[in-house]
Parts: sequence; structure tokens; C-alpha cells
Amino acid sequence: MSAERHGTAAIIPDRSPVRRVEAERYLRDTLVGFAATVITVRWFLSVTGYPRLAGGELHIAHVLWGGLLLFAAAVTPLVIANRWASDAGAILAGIGVGLFIDEVGKYITQANDYFFAPAAPIIYSIFLLLLLLYVRVRRETAQSVRHDLYAAIDALGRVVDHELDARRYRELRGRLTHARDQADDRKRSRLAAALLEFVDAEYANLRDRPPNRLERWSERLRTFEARWLTLGRIRLFFAAVLMAMAIGAFLVIPWAALVPLDWERANHLIARGAETPGGTRLFLLLARVVLGGVVGTLLMLGAALLVLGRIRAGLACGYFGLLLSLTTLNLLVFYFDQFGAVGTALLDFAALIGLVRYRHRHSAAAGSLRRRAQQHGPERPGRMPRVGAVGA
Repeated sequence: MSAERHGTAAIIPDRSPVRRVEAERYLRDTLVGFAATVITVRWFLSVTGYPRLAGGELHIAHVLWGGLLLFAAAVTPLVIANRWASDAGAILAGIGVGLFIDEVGKYITQANDYFFAPAAPIIYSIFLLLLLLYVRVRRETAQSVRHDLYAAIDALGRVVDHELDARRYRELRGRLTHARDQADDRKRSRLAAALLEFVDAEYANLRDRPPNRLERWSERLRTFEARWLTLGRIRLFFAAVLMAMAIGAFLVIPWAALVPLDWERANHLIARGAETPGGTRLFLLLARVVLGGVVGTLLMLGAALLVLGRIRAGLACGYFGLLLSLTTLNLLVFYFDQFGAVGTALLDFAALIGLVRYRHRHSAAAGSLRRRAQQHGPERPGRMPRVGAVGA
């Protein structure tokens, strides 16, 4: 009989995609595996003289090992249901992609040139695309009952494996509570309520367990950060870091003097000893000089504003300067310096992550200050505390 004869509406399957819980963590592991593999392979080959695993006509390129690991990354979470299988798949995928993409120079040149100059920028560009995907996925998605139920069911593996800590318990409980209260389907509401009762009962037994080593170290780091890494100290530290990086960016500018004064010498440096230097290399060098000046100016301005206590403006200048360096300037640096530019890129990434962390702490402190001012009133009649000076 049809659904209409029973007086019920037909249920249409909903196959729209739902972001997986902790998807950003899996992408982060993939990114780390990707970067670490490329850096390790290039370093190992350079110090060992680029050996070849071959015998006679046989040559085993590491792109084949990359393909094998990518296959293992795809199969592992399909076969094994434990949550650690997804972690293993993410790491294997990162290593596999790193081994595969490291040989891109061989597959975009007729001479199978592993050292093709644009290969390093291409590898770096692919890493940036993965990083962009990670940033996009990391953003909190709109909350819905369907998304909460998917996330809760996925997180139940931690409950079954007795791995539910306080933070994940709060997150899981919030999702189930929202699904129970907001569901327009009575069956879904009852499912969320039953799961919530089960999670509460299980966590009552798990919360008294002693913290593991990772949890103890995390707590020690948070205590150290709260006690010693005050906002004022971090502000001055990042002012010094941005100033040092600005000076490093400005050091590229003297190259510009070679261009108008000595074209032959400039072309020799640009072509790195090539017999016939091209105009494209000269254009890219000039672009590198100009971008280095822009990045250096932004970083120096950010450092000065941080010293003067203009924290929001200083953070904005430093953030956009580092972002421009990571997404544009480093592509040119990789073109000329090849993988000698890895250290510069890692320094930019570390500085950007630290700056974002400091901005988050400063915003939280500023919000707390505003709430106290609204509750208790300003210390002086008619004057509000200066939020920009938090941590100064």
C-alpha cells in the first residue's frame, strides 16, 4: 500500500553532505604528514647524494610508495570501524600525497626533470590549497538537528572505548541536548534523549579516572601559559618577531640595485648560471623585490603599532603581512631558492599561528573587561576602560 492510503507523508531520503565531527583534526594530520614528508625526502636525498633503488632496468621511484600509502589510507577507514583508523588514514594520506607530489617535476617536463624550478612552487601551492580547505572546514558550521545527530553518533565511539574527556563530553552533551529540544520529529527527539541518558551515565564512571599523560601535559602547558605568557609579554615578543621578520624581508631589496646597474650580472644571478637567461626570471625577481618591500612594510608597521599599544591595528598589519608572505611572496622564494625556502615558510606559519592565538586571547580579555565595566560601571564616572590596552 502507498503512504497516502495510510495517511502519512512519503519520507524522502536526505543525502545532503554533513561535515564530519573533528574533520579539521584529520585534515590537520594530513597537512602535517604532507609537509613533513616532502621536507624529509628532500633533505634525505640531498645528504645521501640522491641514491636510486634500482637494479638493471628496475627503478622504484618513491611516487610508487606514495600511491601505495594513499591506497592504504583509503582502505583502512573502510575496513576498521575504530576511531583511530580515521587518524591513521589521515596520516597515511598526508605521507602518500607528500611522496607522490614530490616527483611532480618529472611528470610536467619532457626530460623528467626532478629539479625543474617551478616544481617547488607547485608543491607549495598544493599545500596552500590543502591549508585553505583546512581553514574552511575548521569554521563552525550552522547547527542543525541532523548535523548534531551525525556528530553525536560518530562521537559515541569514544564513549564505547572509554576515551570521553570533559571537553568532548560537554560538546557531545550540547549537541544531544540541542537535537532533543529542537527536533521536529518525535522519533529523533527520543533518540537524542536516549543517547543523552546513556552518555551521562557512562561519563559518570569515566570522569573519576586519573588523567592520562597527554592530559597532564596539556594541563601543565595551560598553567604555564596563564602564569608566564602574559598578554603584555606576548605583545612585546611578537613586536620583536615582526620587526626581525621585516628586516629579513627588506634584505631582498638590495637585489633591485643589480637590475638597472648591471644587466649582465643581474641576468646571471637570476638564471643561476644558465647560459641563456630569460626575461620571465627577471620579471619574477622584480616581483619578489616589490613584494618583499610590501611585506616588510606591513610587518614593521605592525611591530610599531604593537609597541605603541595599538594592538588591534598592529595585529591586523602583522596578520595581513604574514598572509601575503605565505600566499604570494613565498611562491617566488621557492622558485629561486627551491627547498632552501622551507625554513622561511615554516617561520611564517609559526608566526601566523602564534599571532592568531594571541589575537584570540586578547579578544577574550577585552570582552571580559567590557562585561565587568557593564556590570560594575567604569572606575571613573563617564569614562570607559581602554580595551585596546588590554595586556599592555
